[in-house]
Amino acid sequence: MLDEADRILDMGFEKELNGILEHLPTTRQTLLFSATQTTSIKSLARLSLHEPEYISVHAMAQWVTPQQLEQNYIECELHEKTNLLWSFIKGHLKKKALVFFSSQKQVRFMYESFRRLRPGVPMMHLHGKMSQQKRMETYFEFNGLDAGTFIFDTCH
Repeated sequence: MLDEADRILDMGFEKELNGILEHLPTTRQTLLFSATQTTSIKSLARLSLHEPEYISVHAMAQWVTPQQLEQNYIECELHEKTNLLWSFIKGHLKKKALVFFSSQKQVRFMYESFRRLRPGVPMMHLHGKMSQQKRMETYFEFNGLDAGTFIFDTCH
C-alpha cells in the first residue's frame, strides 16, 4: 500500500520507489492512494500496477468542489504574510474560513498569535500532532458553526 504517493514522487524518490517495486513479488495486491491524479502518479500506476482501476470520489459529480465554496490565495513576500492574513481575517469577520500552512509549527504559531490578539472571531487549529479524537472534535465543531470562525490547518 502506498499512501501519499504523489508526495513521495514530488520529493524526488521516484528511482527509489521504482527500485522497491522491482523487488516485490509479482503476485500481490498493490493499492496506491493519491488525492491528485498527476502525470507522475499515472506513470507510477503503469509501472507498478497490473490492470489498474481508478476510483474517484467525485467521478459522477458535475462540480468537484461545492459551488458555494470560495477559494482564494494571495502571493506575498514572507515579511507581509502575517499582516495580510490579519487584514483578511478582520475584513471577513462574518465568514467561516480554513487557512492552510505548510507545517504544524506554522499552524501553532499563527493560531497562538492571532488567538491572543483577539480578532473578534473564534480561532481553531488542526495539525498532525493532535490526537485523532481532538482533530475530529475540532472539525465537527467548525462544521457546526454558521460563520465567523477561522481554522488553521496544515496543507498535508
